[in-house]
Amino acid sequence: MEQPTVTRTVIIKEDDVSNILLGIVLGVVAGIAVGLMYAPYPGERTREVLKERAIDLRDRANVAVDETREWINDMVDGISERGRAMLSDMGSQGREKEILEDVVDRTYDL
Repeated sequence: MEQPTVTRTVIIKEDDVSNILLGIVLGVVAGIAVGLMYAPYPGERTREVLKERAIDLRDRANVAVDETREWINDMVDGISERGRAMLSDMGSQGREKEILEDVVDRTYDL
């Protein structure tokens, strides 16, 4: 025998929504208060530490970008050199050579 299906309708009243929002706001305020009480440094020192960490992170990101840019440029140079070598080996083979010359010129411009 099949179990009857029970359908429940949940009605959220405006007061319930207000209570939920109030609970969220109070939770955030309590979290901030506890965080400030247990912070390892006073406010000014905490801001200094955060600033120092942000600067360090920015510097490391800049180094990573520079290294990546250098790596990409090396790759492009290598591809361009190989393309030029292929061009010199091809002699005059018509349309294929023109296409390869165009590709090599475009990679060189990067």
